[in-house]
This record gives sequence, C-alpha cells and structure tokens, in this order.
Amino acid sequence: MTEPRSYTFQTATLHGKVIGAGVTLLGLSMLLIPDLAVEDAPLVGVMMIVVGATFFYMSMRRSMTGEVRLTVDAEGVWFRDWRMDTVPWHEIADVYAGGSRLKSMICVELKDPKGFAERLPEDQRARLSRNPLIRMPVLRIAPKMIAAPAEAIFKALRAFPTA
Repeated sequence: MTEPRSYTFQTATLHGKVIGAGVTLLGLSMLLIPDLAVEDAPLVGVMMIVVGATFFYMSMRRSMTGEVRLTVDAEGVWFRDWRMDTVPWHEIADVYAGGSRLKSMICVELKDPKGFAERLPEDQRARLSRNPLIRMPVLRIAPKMIAAPAEAIFKALRAFPTA
C-alpha cells in the first residue's frame, strides 16, 4: 500500500476580498454622488475607501502568499487556529463530521485528551481552555476558514490511518 501524500490547505480569502471591495465602492459612491443627506459624506467616503482598500489588500496579500491554514501529512494534523503543534496520528482516535447545518465542523477526537494536554508545552496548554475550537476530547476544524471544499479536507484526513 502506498503512503498517502501530504495535504496543505490555504486560508479562505474570498470573503475578505468581497467585503473590502464593497466598502471601497461604498466610499467611492459617497464621494461621487452629490447632495447626500450626510454632512460629512466626503470625509466618511475617504475613510471607507482607506479601510476597504486596506482590507482588500490584506486579503489579496494573504491569498498570494499562500498562507497555510491546515496541514495533513504522515506526521499528523496541524490547524493554525488550534495554536499548537502538530497533533500526531497516534493521538487521534477518530475523524468525523460534526456541528450543525449552519456551522459545519470537522471533528478530530483524541484518544487520551488528558495525556495529550500534559505532553504539550506549557504555553500551548494554557491556551487550550480559551480556544473555542478545542473542547476536549474533540479538536474542531472550521472548513469555512479554508480555501477548499469540506469534502476534500475530510478525504485528506481520512487518507491516513488513525492508529
């Protein structure tokens, strides 16, 4: 049997681009359409253009640099929003779909959550309880934050044995 390859998934940036462009266009309209009811329309328009263009630029930069949000490889699973090191496969009991229709999640269930937490460096262990994506024994991955369909992410996670 051939070993599955490594999978990396980038951060989703479409929403940022749409919001940035929308705010910029609203700012332009405030500058270009005369006789608006707002007295400070030009000032508000300029501020909206600056904020929208900055938001759009940051989203474009993030998509062009290929910022990695999720890595699935022979070593284990790393998700940027967990704010911890890679979770090795021997620590993972199961991977399954969870959440609701409005907020789907991919759940990574740990075999020994207490032992896993004890093996983490102190700074990472301290952040566990404050992270909404981590509710022991389950670590959650929000597929909407990743520039790939949830099915592709789930398939990549299922390509590796959970020991």
